Formats: sequence, C-alpha cells, structure tokens
Amino acid sequence: MPITNDAAALSAAFHGADGVFAMIPPYFAPSPDRREVRAVISALHAALREALPKRVAYLSSIGAQQTSGIGLITALHMLEESMDTLPVPTAALRAGWFMENSVWDVAPAREQGKLYSFLQPLDHSFALVATEDIGQAAAQTLLEGWTGHRRIEVAGPRRYSPQDIAATFLPRWASPSKAWWCRAKRGQQCSSLKALRRTAQRHASKCWMPSIPAGSILACRAQRNLPGPRSSRR
Repeated sequence: MPITNDAAALSAAFHGADGVFAMIPPYFAPSPDRREVRAVISALHAALREALPKRVAYLSSIGAQQTSGIGLITALHMLEESMDTLPVPTAALRAGWFMENSVWDVAPAREQGKLYSFLQPLDHSFALVATEDIGQAAAQTLLEGWTGHRRIEVAGPRRYSPQDIAATFLPRWASPSKAWWCRAKRGQQCSSLKALRRTAQRHASKCWMPSIPAGSILACRAQRNLPGPRSSRR
C-alpha cells in the first residue's frame, strides 16, 4: 500500500506534532470517479483526525473554491472540503502557478526558439509563485495560532503573463528569425519576437535570469527587494 493511502502510518508520523504540513500527489490522468484522489484524501483525513495535531497547513491552489470547470484543481477542491471537517485548525495555502514550471520551457527555448504555454490567453497576467515561497508561507503559518479553517492565497509580488515569461527566455537563446512564443501545440497562434522584446524592455528588472550553462535547470524567481540575484537551482 502506498504511504499516502496508509492512514495508520500517516497517523503514527503525525502523532505528537504541534503542526503538520500536508500535500497530496498530483493525478494527471485520474479515473472518472477520481477514486485515487478520494483514497488519498480519505487516508489523510483519517490520520489527522486520529493524531489531532495542534494545527494543519496544506497545499491547495488559487481557484480551488470553484466547484466545476477547474480540471486537475478539482482534487484540491475535494481536499479543502475534507479538511474543513477536521476538529483542528487548518489553513489551505492557495498557491499560484509555480514559477518552477518554467523549467520545462528551457529546452524548447534553447533548441527551437519556442516556448509552449498552458496559460492562455498569452497577454493575460496570472498569479505566479516560487515553491520556496510556498514553503516559507507554510512554515510561518504553522508558527501562528488560529481557530477554524483558513484560506491563504500565496503569490508573488506581481502577476505575470506568458509573454512576460517568454520575454525572459527569448533574448538569451532565440534569433530573430525563429523566436516565437506559441500556445501549447497550436503554433499558428503566436506573438512575434519584436513584440516580446518590447515586453522584455518593460519588465527586464522584474525577473532575474541567471547564466545557464548547457544541461542546467532554471528556477526563475521574482525578486522581492533582494540585495542580489538568487542562485539557480539544479
């Protein structure tokens, strides 16, 4: 049995804890009845009800309050509903789109001059956040005292559009003849490099791009009054 489905093992791990941070694994191809998601949430709920830690923070997502039309976030909507029935204080950390998702854009940007976006429309700004900041928010929350069930949105200092992300990548790797930002698997709907360079000029100071040798992985992080650039994550 996977540890995520083993309520007894989870309860033993949580026993005696002042605070618990929990997150469930993503299910990119769940069954129509989402039985995998339900099994994990049920085990987590049973373990927390048995162990009764003083407080619980858990990873959710912006948009999890919606009851339909949210795709994979449906699992987190289900998680929130379950956690709200626990007899201990809980806090749902509704995080934005992970900045580290841009890791997957490195190879296409470098090799094809293209970045594929699952965020659409391309000029719309979305809430983004670095996973390190989610961890810091979770730690700070667990140090607090509260009652009931909280909702905390976790996002960076400003919103970014797919074009903003492209403007960070393309000036480094792309040549004017092949640089396009394309929607995911729909290359006919693109923005030109010229437009992206204008965006880059507007936002060049907002997101630091480290020097990236071949084979390294990028974690692009919005700066928040930092004294200097952060080190790239490998």
